[in-house]
Amino acid sequence: MHEIVDEFMKSNPPEMQWVRLLHRLGNLRLSEAPRANFDLSFSQFEILRFVGQNPGCHLQDVAEKIGHTPASVSVSIRRLEEENWLVRSDDPNDGRATCIFLSNKSKNALKNALQNQMGIIKIFLEELTKQEQNQLLALMEKAVSGMENHQMNKAEKD
Repeated sequence: MHEIVDEFMKSNPPEMQWVRLLHRLGNLRLSEAPRANFDLSFSQFEILRFVGQNPGCHLQDVAEKIGHTPASVSVSIRRLEEENWLVRSDDPNDGRATCIFLSNKSKNALKNALQNQMGIIKIFLEELTKQEQNQLLALMEKAVSGMENHQMNKAEKD
């Protein structure tokens, strides 16, 4: 296996440069920075982020968005509620369902996390001119959209 990796590394195709770059980005752990001060797992933080963007959502909405089963999301939401990160209330349109909202604690935490994340992005981009930043953003948007479309098309075929 090691020989195969060595062979690819020596050939240095653009795809291998991307692999190395993505690995370096992963090592920076930028996705961990926003939640670093809150003792939350990645999934818990994603739940808070989704609920913050979709106040009054239902458990099923959260499960679909983050790609976990409703049962596991239910456990996470219950824990987040016990720790005062989330608040649930009865759905006025459906007596069987509950709506999920951020608590004041999580609103403040998400605001701080977003400010922290913006500071990290600023540092990440400071070596680039405004024009280079705009080019990078446009190219990354195009590449990510292409991959999302590819995955969506693949899922429709399966």
